[in-house]
Amino acid sequence: GVGTGMMVGATKILFGAPLIWFILLKYAVALCLSSFANEDFINIAWDSAGVTTGPVTVPFVLATGVGCSKAVRASEGFGILACASVWPIITVLVVDGMRRLYRSVNKPRQPTVKFVG
Repeated sequence: GVGTGMMVGATKILFGAPLIWFILLKYAVALCLSSFANEDFINIAWDSAGVTTGPVTVPFVLATGVGCSKAVRASEGFGILACASVWPIITVLVVDGMRRLYRSVNKPRQPTVKFVG
């Protein structure tokens, strides 16, 4: 999730796209997926965004953003952390959807009982 978010953030820096559209789109996707997900997974998903505020992740992601912006001579590297924080939510919600789809396809069949009489 965080790696995908960093990739999207680097794309934002590379092409100079406005950050607001990236954030609005990702949160819209996360909210839409939340409306279909199991409540337990919703709680885990929205809590998983906290992984991007850890003592190791923040310096790494910010350094990557600054490095990307300097490499392409962008005016700023802001937004890579914002992009990285939403993808863990989306990833957990997608995993819940895949889990529910797998369960619905692979339901154990109920044996049919025939009464003799």
